[in-house]
Amino acid sequence: MKTPSPSVIPAETSIVLSKDLGNLIKNARKASNIPIDQAAMLCGVSKQFLSDLEHGKPSIQFEKAVAVALQLGIELIARPRGLSALKSGNGVER
Repeated sequence: MKTPSPSVIPAETSIVLSKDLGNLIKNARKASNIPIDQAAMLCGVSKQFLSDLEHGKPSIQFEKAVAVALQLGIELIARPRGLSALKSGNGVER
């Protein structure tokens, strides 16, 4: 599978909602000019799963989502923000 060029994928993107990850994956797939059905096959997931992922469905399977991201050239990295966001109430609402 053709990996999107680095200029197409932002150097750093905050993922707060499933929709954020979905948009990143969709943009990477489109930048590679790969139709959704072909990308799903290459990533080992169903077309429905990839569509749900790209549309930000919150109940997608995390491990599959990470595998798709990696296959499309996206590395997901977590880093601590610090406890100040939690103490001040600026954390993500659930």
